[in-house]
Amino acid sequence: RVCGLCTDHVKPRSHGGLTEWTNIVTCCYLCNRKKGGQTPSQAGMKLLTEPKQPNWVPAVAIRISLRSIPDGWRD
Repeated sequence: RVCGLCTDHVKPRSHGGLTEWTNIVTCCYLCNRKKGGQTPSQAGMKLLTEPKQPNWVPAVAIRISLRSIPDGWRD
């Protein structure tokens, strides 16, 4: 079974946690469900690294060939 990644609040929103870089981590769905509305220590879990704001900007480039553009999109 493949387990994808999701984001999770270290201090849950239900406990007043904010959605900011220092309170958001990535985790698998199973760990997210295990942690639930608890802090990692309450759930018996440990962070691998402390969350922090990245110093880089992710970039996504999508290339579309002119041949693959639907006729309805052409002008």
